[in-house]
Amino acid sequence: MAKNEEKANDYRLERKKRLAKAAKTRKKGGDSTKVVSIIVYAVCIALVLALCCFGLYQFGVPQKVMPALKVGDRTYSVAEYSYYYTTVFQTYANSQNSLGIALYDSSKDPASQTTTDEDGNTITYDELFRDKVKENLETSNYYLAKAKADGMTLSDESKSEIDSTISELESYAKQYGYSASRYISVLYGKGLNVKKFRSLLEEQFLVSQYTSDETDGILSAISDEEIEAKYAEDPTAYQLVDIRLLGMSLPKADATATDAADATADVVAKSEEMLNRITDEASFIELAKEYCDEGDRETFESETASLVKGLKKSIVSSNISSDLADWLFDAGRAVGDKRTFTSDEYQYVIYLIKPAYRSEDQLVSARHILISFDSVKSELESQAADGEATATDAADLDDTTVKTVDASDGTKVSNEGTAYSAEVVLKAYEQAKDILELYENGEKTEDAFAALAEQYSADTGSVGEEATNGGGGLYENIEKGQMVEPFETWVYDASRQPGDTGIVMTNYGWHVMYFVSRADEPAWKSEIRTALGNDVVASNTDAVKEEIGDITTEKAFYNFACKSVLKNINKLYVSAAAES
Repeated sequence: MAKNEEKANDYRLERKKRLAKAAKTRKKGGDSTKVVSIIVYAVCIALVLALCCFGLYQFGVPQKVMPALKVGDRTYSVAEYSYYYTTVFQTYANSQNSLGIALYDSSKDPASQTTTDEDGNTITYDELFRDKVKENLETSNYYLAKAKADGMTLSDESKSEIDSTISELESYAKQYGYSASRYISVLYGKGLNVKKFRSLLEEQFLVSQYTSDETDGILSAISDEEIEAKYAEDPTAYQLVDIRLLGMSLPKADATATDAADATADVVAKSEEMLNRITDEASFIELAKEYCDEGDRETFESETASLVKGLKKSIVSSNISSDLADWLFDAGRAVGDKRTFTSDEYQYVIYLIKPAYRSEDQLVSARHILISFDSVKSELESQAADGEATATDAADLDDTTVKTVDASDGTKVSNEGTAYSAEVVLKAYEQAKDILELYENGEKTEDAFAALAEQYSADTGSVGEEATNGGGGLYENIEKGQMVEPFETWVYDASRQPGDTGIVMTNYGWHVMYFVSRADEPAWKSEIRTALGNDVVASNTDAVKEEIGDITTEKAFYNFACKSVLKNINKLYVSAAAES
């Protein structure tokens, strides 16, 4: 019995050991499971954090706080730097010189194109844009501080322009399926939204207001004595001449040398023959019809075809010859002086109507909406081709017989002086009248007229992307001789007041007119005042740069900002330009 108990105890002891060992093994397994779970949880958390960070990056949250540049006491974020760099890029991309040739190729990577800096060193445009951003921020901060110190606030006009800019962006954003903030971030870089964009615009407009007021002060401080002294240094730089001019085409360069020489000699002889027959201005007008190129016969039926008024010496020098310019503006010239002149492409016959003079005309500015005869004719032809019941008969559209017809408002409309049928001229008038009525029944403001011009005008020089004066049908500082006669006669009417409207006809079509303003002083005086003022402004700018000194520091994320914005520029603007 004792022996059996001893065996039982041994069994129990052995079993206890086995259980203890099993428990220990299970504990180890539990620890391993716990470790694996911890790792899994850690990986999941890391993935969630990574996704959150990626999402925040995509929405530009880090770019709003990552420091790129410190200018004086102000630090600019990556997002702000991207805005200013993109603005500089857009300025250069849209730049045109006086010949209409782009100064910068926006269809290529800025980092792949080179230019020279102020010291003549070769740098890339990317480097130039970086330098411009720093320079712009330095001067902007300088004038922003001055504006705030003077208590300057945004004008109603500035506020309106800012609202209009944002409204336009919102419209484009909707068109492309974006929110306004998302669209702004696409254009200028991550981290920007409507609120920040407005804030940056407000600062820029405030600086512009301050510098504009400063410039106005400089200009008004220039005395009449200073202006007269500047004029006396070189009167011909500010004088004008009125002439009659006929250009006869010379043979093209692809002709053989002998043939070209013979043809040139014939044209020269022809011009001398005409010159000898000129006795006065009236005879020039008639002879121009006889001696002009065959393809210009119809043009020279108009007595204004050979008339060039308000011609400047610099224009003659750059477009024809400095020798001819010197002859025209010689103090000894008199009415009736005449000569021929040979250029690379034309043989000219010149008759002087009015020797060099100082124009006392006060320049005017106006807006217009052109209803083009060409466009109206095409519209009527299309209707006739479609067999519309209201369409004018196609044969009538080519009948240029002079007729006078009654418009719906009782106005007598004639096609005399045009190359179009009475039906086309009448239809164009009706459209012009309807547009003027739209304006008269609306807000009756300059902005309202400008909006109608953008919608209806056929003059691409004053509306749309090719507009040179801000669009809206605007022509600023119109000089006599610059516009066709009926247009000029209307805007230079002595009784004309800002806000006046009307309808005038030229050989281009009907023009719905809006008078903007008349300058306070003659053109020559304004030109000299501006030139003297620019000298003062340039001198002040140099002084400001020296006063500011080197106050810009590149911060931790500057290189990141530069690379990011350049990548966005190439993706959004450069690739789009290349594809088009």
